[in-house]
Amino acid sequence: MTVKGDAASTPYGSLQPAFEGVELATAVSGINNKPIITEVTVTIGLTTLVNNMVEVEFKIYNPLNTDLVIEFVQADASVNGQIFAHFDQSFDGFVIPPGQIGSSGTFGNVLLTQVLLHHW
Repeated sequence: MTVKGDAASTPYGSLQPAFEGVELATAVSGINNKPIITEVTVTIGLTTLVNNMVEVEFKIYNPLNTDLVIEFVQADASVNGQIFAHFDQSFDGFVIPPGQIGSSGTFGNVLLTQVLLHHW
């Protein structure tokens, strides 16, 4: 894949000639040999029984030959189409180097959308 700059890449006339010469090349290899989301860990604590909140950590594999920067993730966790958890999480500095696995770190306040005790 090649990304090429042009005069429309910047609103500043003095920079347009420089951007016209920019060319970045990268490759995206097939990802069928390794999943991008490699692991999801959900921690249920005693307070979950009261507030329906859990902690989550996930790990991401970067198949690109350049850094992968994760700035925001929104996800629903479901079983047989029934959603049990939902989260929106912003990240600052979550960078995964090429060919590596990066961890989101553990973060809390992930809402269980179904009452936990009803499913035990």
